[in-house]
Amino acid sequence: MLNWETWFPFGAENEDGAFPSLEELYIKKCPKLKGGFSTNLPSLAKLEIDECPQLVISLRGAPAIHELELMHCNEVLLKELPVGIQRLRVGGFDSVESLPEGLLDSNSCLQELEISDCSSLVSLPMGGLSIALLEKLELRHCDSLRSFPLDLFPNLKRIHLRQCGNLQSLTIPEPYEQDLMTLHMSINNCPNFESFPKGGFRAPNLTTLDIWDCKSLTSLPEKMNTFLPSLDSLCIVDCPEWSRFQKGACLPILD
Repeated sequence: MLNWETWFPFGAENEDGAFPSLEELYIKKCPKLKGGFSTNLPSLAKLEIDECPQLVISLRGAPAIHELELMHCNEVLLKELPVGIQRLRVGGFDSVESLPEGLLDSNSCLQELEISDCSSLVSLPMGGLSIALLEKLELRHCDSLRSFPLDLFPNLKRIHLRQCGNLQSLTIPEPYEQDLMTLHMSINNCPNFESFPKGGFRAPNLTTLDIWDCKSLTSLPEKMNTFLPSLDSLCIVDCPEWSRFQKGACLPILD
């Protein structure tokens, strides 16, 4: 609805309870829509807002939201995310340099996080060491991100880094003796990606490592036979600078 500007409520007597049973709401490609409707939606569990750059609403009246998608929207929406959210997908926020503080605090219910087309993103919220529930993280087209701190997300099971043009490395502090819970890691189409953490990283449950189109990569993680004992799938495609297993890589035995 390219010319829709205002959502008029049913009337003052119904404004606070117009949709008491609504569970899913999708608002897409309404570039002139600014608001005007009540967000008192007690049953709303899933909300998607896409290509609505002028829309500004408060999500406090929707306490049941657990799945949220915000794509190419007003940045104000990022400042008031629902506290009980479990799955979050954001994208198209070109000027955002960091996600909101508190998003990854210990009281967060977040399990899956996908970030795409945020070309100015340079940092992720601190506090990841206490995250208990976040299991999946995907970053796409985040061209300002130069390093990814594995130690902030020790409980992640799936890590996908894709088309991040300036990503150079995965990092971890030394010494770091904690095991990462990662099961699947993929790094795809990151032309400047060069290295894994010095000395390797401990991920005893990692079964799959995929590296595609990383033209600057020169070496694999160190001590793979010790730190990655469960690895049973290793895929390396179109990484021309990587020509052979470096000394100390020590691959685990693949069945």
